[in-house]
Amino acid sequence: MSLVMIIYVISLLALRSRKMRGFMAGKPTLVIQNGKILEGNMKGMRYTLDYLNQQLREKDIFDISEVEFAMIETDGHMSVKKYPSFEKSHAERPTFIHGGRALHAD
Repeated sequence: MSLVMIIYVISLLALRSRKMRGFMAGKPTLVIQNGKILEGNMKGMRYTLDYLNQQLREKDIFDISEVEFAMIETDGHMSVKKYPSFEKSHAERPTFIHGGRALHAD
């Protein structure tokens, strides 16, 4: 019964205090900044270069110089921000109507 109370109190503290939440859950860690690997941060997390490359490949990134920054979230997933010149454009191609027919711009 006392273990349940301890867990309850810790959960309550984590909900009410940002510092306690940060202490319990941790904080994201920057591993790439301006296209350069931050080896000290990776070493502190015991994060290997092989695993870093694997996670980048899963995001279709094969060249680290494309990455403006990347961080490992507290749940272990990687968040990546590419340089704008390497971002894919999601703009829709315009459609023109000519003589009652739709023409798609290529």
